[in-house]
Amino acid sequence: MVTSPDMTIERATGMSDVELLTQRRDADRVARLIVTLVSIGEMLVAVAILALPREVTLLLVDASLDGRGLIVARMMGIAVLALGMTWWMARRDADGLSRYSAGFIAYNLGIGALFGGAALAAIHPAIPWIVCGVHLVSGLGFGLLVMRSRP
Repeated sequence: MVTSPDMTIERATGMSDVELLTQRRDADRVARLIVTLVSIGEMLVAVAILALPREVTLLLVDASLDGRGLIVARMMGIAVLALGMTWWMARRDADGLSRYSAGFIAYNLGIGALFGGAALAAIHPAIPWIVCGVHLVSGLGFGLLVMRSRP
């Protein structure tokens, strides 16, 4: 008896090809939604950093900036804007989304960890904890969905 890989998957999961395809499509839709929301959020934060670097830095990490710090903050704003724009453009393209998945996951987990550490040291930790949580949930959720949508 000859069995195809699909038949093996169906036996192993107890799901038909149609059910597997539906599950993958649903996971892909949610992954695209996460990328869309994060890209919009990052672009908004980037514009805020570029327009009001001192205020945003004070709000996010409870620190003040001097002249050199302003340059670095604005560089970060430009970098975050570029990331947001890249993810925005890749969100509808399956190949593009697949190409940027590892970077999206690494960025979100890294930023989550960075802000988690900042929250531990902050006098007013609420905003850093929120940023930490949003990025960790985005990175982990997206990673799980990507794994789920792959054959």
